[in-house]
Amino acid sequence: MSSRTSRPGGRIGAITSRTCFFLSSFQKWREQVVLGIARPEVMADLGHGVMDDAMVEAAAYCLRKV
Repeated sequence: MSSRTSRPGGRIGAITSRTCFFLSSFQKWREQVVLGIARPEVMADLGHGVMDDAMVEAAAYCLRKV
């Protein structure tokens, strides 16, 4: 989510690997996006087998721009 692409109160949803919420390499993203310009409204840990043949644990979430 970019500060230029969504108006305040705007939402974006995604299904991604859940590792972005745990790995230190994503710390900058968590600080700038999840804690800076957007807040999680809903999150679901979906586990394995959600994204076709991808061998990752998935998470679904919706972020709301502050």
